[in-house]
Amino acid sequence: MFAKDRLTPISQLRKGVRSMSVRARVISKGAIKSFGQEKTFKIEIYDGSLPYSTLVFFSCSDCEGFFNAVQVNSIYKFSKGQIASDNQKNMSRNCIKYDIFDPSYIQPEVETEKDAIT
Repeated sequence: MFAKDRLTPISQLRKGVRSMSVRARVISKGAIKSFGQEKTFKIEIYDGSLPYSTLVFFSCSDCEGFFNAVQVNSIYKFSKGQIASDNQKNMSRNCIKYDIFDPSYIQPEVETEKDAIT
């Protein structure tokens, strides 16, 4: 798990919350899919606070901005997303959703020795 001021472990995220900051590693990134003018994609992130990963969904007109901003195996601080239920899985895990693109919502973080998560 990552330790830093004002960060929330993924395990403590609750549905409906909008003011959160999570620091996690991107472990996978899906392709951009188009539905009319709406574009979406998802990534999986992991911070070590849960035994499984968490999904982050991007559904906005400029999701290419988010898509280009994140790289697999890199660590980012995710903020200002909306916490929602993961409706794609038969489990009660939360996910983070972004409906508006703002480059300040995802910031690259410098990896340290404490970040060695598998």
